Amino acid sequence: MRSPLDADTLAALAQLGHRYFQEDRLDDALVVFQGLLSFAPKNGYLLRALAETSLAREDYPSALRAANGAIAVEPQEAAGYLLRGRVLL
Repeated sequence: MRSPLDADTLAALAQLGHRYFQEDRLDDALVVFQGLLSFAPKNGYLLRALAETSLAREDYPSALRAANGAIAVEPQEAAGYLLRGRVLL
């Protein structure tokens, strides 16, 4: 099934989530990234963003799940492994 969000809309909303993260609006960022992942569940960037947000919220189990998900969909991307290591520290 095709996602109802086109690539430009997905990117714009991901930028909004990133802005919320930068502004320490972690609950808002979490909602954005979780919502986007419902449309693009195998998007490595969104999984890493969710992991970063969960880590900042000190929700370590969620951060680890998201980091592992990012590694599963993009095993060649080093950022997922680094993020998982940060969660496990």
